Amino acid sequence: MYRVRGADQNEYGPISADVVRDWFRNRRLVASSLIRLEGTEEWKPLSSFPEFADLLVTTGASNPPPISAVPAKPPQTSSLATSSLVLGILGFVTCGITAIIGLILGIVSTKKINRDSGRLKGKGLAKAGIIVSSVALAAVFVGGVLLPAIFKNRGPKAECITNLKQISLAARMYSMDHNNVFPMDYLSMSNELVTPKVLVCSSDSRKSRASGWSELGPRNISYEFLVPGKKEADIAQSPAFRCPVHGHVVLGDGSIQPAKK
Repeated sequence: MYRVRGADQNEYGPISADVVRDWFRNRRLVASSLIRLEGTEEWKPLSSFPEFADLLVTTGASNPPPISAVPAKPPQTSSLATSSLVLGILGFVTCGITAIIGLILGIVSTKKINRDSGRLKGKGLAKAGIIVSSVALAAVFVGGVLLPAIFKNRGPKAECITNLKQISLAARMYSMDHNNVFPMDYLSMSNELVTPKVLVCSSDSRKSRASGWSELGPRNISYEFLVPGKKEADIAQSPAFRCPVHGHVVLGDGSIQPAKK
């Protein structure tokens, strides 16, 4: 497999050797076009690859047409990513209803952008949509706006479950950007978590909440991280995070197992 640097200086691929040959025949590549083997860092002109020597001899590499590789289509911004951010923002005024949809769209669009190899862009929008949607949902739950009857008289336990949901979501967001592998520790998730304060259960009197990530230490963490560095697919049904105070558990797929009464 190969990657191609286009005239717009963007990188396209991976593509097979047959596609490289097809692009050359259709004048989208020339002898001087820069390509590299998948998994390597060195960009070299197509003419330096022995496997394409027959093409250059056939077409006359000494007098190539004055064009470079260009994409058939410029990458499009994912509409799902844009919708995720918009719905997440609206979640603050819709009691979290649109934020739920925004969260789902953000996760789906991120996976689709990663899979489409340069044909789609907007990963930053998708990530922002996931974060904003999560914050909107957390605000609704903590404020008791959504489903108040469920959390009535269970304030500390409800807040603990909300914290675990945010932590679990942050770990899965990290996984999306790191080959579907969970982080090694909580500090690695500082870009995905809004604040380190969610790492402390309000019922844990032994721990104090850190005001910033630079202050984070064992005294500022209540929740047990049970699967650091594990592949997300391998731990979908395994306990990933646990509150030692209430006994709540979050599985690798994000589902919650509240403690039994």
